[in-house]
Amino acid sequence: MSYSACAGRLGRRVNEWRTSGSPTEPAAWKAFVDDCEGAISAENASWMAKWSERRPAVD
Repeated sequence: MSYSACAGRLGRRVNEWRTSGSPTEPAAWKAFVDDCEGAISAENASWMAKWSERRPAVD
């Protein structure tokens, strides 16, 4: 589920960027890249938290 949310956020961000004319001036480009990196970072943190959860011991 979190993967789908991340993919949706990235897709919406790309659509917004394209709709605004795909700006590449430094400030707009930085904002776009920072937002994309933020979405990916949040997804990675979610996966790491899930991966590191303690599993019950199996006898």
